[in-house]
Amino acid sequence: EHVVTAIRDTVNKLPRFSQVLVVPFGDQIAIPLKPVFSHCLPGRGKDARLDESPRFVEQAYDGFEVALKELDSRLQSLADSETSPITQQIVRAASDPVLHWQGETKTLILFSDGLESGIYWTKELKLKPPPPRILDRVKVEYHELGNARNSRLQTDQLREQWRTWFESAGASVRMTAPGYASS
Repeated sequence: EHVVTAIRDTVNKLPRFSQVLVVPFGDQIAIPLKPVFSHCLPGRGKDARLDESPRFVEQAYDGFEVALKELDSRLQSLADSETSPITQQIVRAASDPVLHWQGETKTLILFSDGLESGIYWTKELKLKPPPPRILDRVKVEYHELGNARNSRLQTDQLREQWRTWFESAGASVRMTAPGYASS
């Protein structure tokens, strides 16, 4: 519910005709990324141009709303991943032409426990650096989800690693995590 509410809040701020993609990341980095939701935001009836019928625009928006409501059950039925190559999946998504990662304004909203696999086997507990400028001019909203089994690993130091990683990739970042000042 938290994820779908955050998606809905973000969608409500988007301009008409924005492309909304929801892509789940798993542990398989060889399998092509596939959106579970891919729709253009049609706008509300009140947004209709003079050459459009507000009723038809509103009907298109109602269809968008139905698809957004169905997203809730789709997201809840996703299988848990054995590993978490989060940074690799972000780089893949940003580089994937099929996902149409284009446009003047780009926003990446990441819901994750932040527990990148591989980081805990290094001495420094640092994320590997991203490719330079892979998220250039991208606004990132990082939402940390709790992890009951490994909550002790979800530290302020790890959150700062994520902030640094995104900024090194060229993004502006807004972090939201339990016990962490939103910024």
